[in-house]
Amino acid sequence: MLEKIFPYLAQQVVEDYNITNGICLDIGSGSGNWGIEIADITDMVVYLVDINGDALAKGVQKAGKRGIEGQIKTIETDVHDMDIPDNFADLIVCRGSIWFWRDRPQGLREIYRVLNQGGVAMVGGGLGRKLPEKYRRPLVEERQKRKKDPEWMYIRSKEYFQKILAEAGINIANFP
Repeated sequence: MLEKIFPYLAQQVVEDYNITNGICLDIGSGSGNWGIEIADITDMVVYLVDINGDALAKGVQKAGKRGIEGQIKTIETDVHDMDIPDNFADLIVCRGSIWFWRDRPQGLREIYRVLNQGGVAMVGGGLGRKLPEKYRRPLVEERQKRKKDPEWMYIRSKEYFQKILAEAGINIANFP
């Protein structure tokens, strides 16, 4: 069910920030769901970035089936110390992998380091506003079951993200 959200998230990012050219990094991409959707609706070169080479290979296969393999590249690296140059990307997306990082502030510092000045980074685990209700409802119902776990809820809160951004030394004045 989760794979259904990525076309809508890609559409939202492109509409909100009007970024259709340049370089996009899909951090913690796994098999590249979000990055492939962005490549499909833009002219961006999209790098799937993950520590798992097998997952990256699956992403390349998916891109080939969609006919966009020329826009997709892969980087097998750890978010905590990415083998990516400074100021490399115009757009960075990362959905769901932050919960698995051993040092979240360090991962955010690395993302900030590789983001071009004036670029956009979206990190978290949301569903976006464009997701149709038929897909949103089951995902929200699953999340409701988890509300009994205070830690699970806290690490997904605005307050927690503000805390780890501060720990990372990143000052985001307009954090939503």
